[in-house]
Amino acid sequence: MKKLVDFLVSGSDWIVIVGGIITLLGTVLVNIKSNKESDANKAEQAKILEQSLKINSVITGGDSYPLVVFHDIDPVFGVSQYVISNQGDYPITATQMTISDVKSNQRVMNNPSNMTNMGINLDLLEPYNKTFPLHEIMPRTGITMNTFPYKFIDGGIYSITIMARNGNFIQTVITHKEQNTWLIAYRVTMFPSNKVITQSVPANFPNALLTW
Repeated sequence: MKKLVDFLVSGSDWIVIVGGIITLLGTVLVNIKSNKESDANKAEQAKILEQSLKINSVITGGDSYPLVVFHDIDPVFGVSQYVISNQGDYPITATQMTISDVKSNQRVMNNPSNMTNMGINLDLLEPYNKTFPLHEIMPRTGITMNTFPYKFIDGGIYSITIMARNGNFIQTVITHKEQNTWLIAYRVTMFPSNKVITQSVPANFPNALLTW
């Protein structure tokens, strides 16, 4: 009996060591389980965030943007048809569109006879700024409009502002007539950041006309 007691007493250090190892293993196992649960929670949170962002994009329009596309342009008189297309995967909720004949506006404002003590008479600018109500534009589709309100001229500049839930978009359109063909360069920017979203310039378009 005494030998057993002596053995247990002499082996007490081993008991402490073994106990420490068991405790360490338990801590490691708890940490591994905790890390797995944490990774699972992170993955679930990332999934929820992705779904939330997608829902928000569906509501606001996300990164979709409107683009005015011209077609059936009369080669002589520059009369054109146009469509407002949705260049994106989310619906665009637009409220209104304003189309301005930039050069005609400048001509009115640069005429000294149009100046008064109160500034420029806005009635003189009204013919060169047309506003149209808009509604929802579904993804990858468009709204067919009537005839473009201004006849194209060589070197004409037109500004198209579309107000939508996901931002205000300004499309600058510059026209050039080459023989019986109309070439159209355009650039779409965000207001007020002036960030360029997209642009297109025909290969043989005169650089001198590109006054964005």
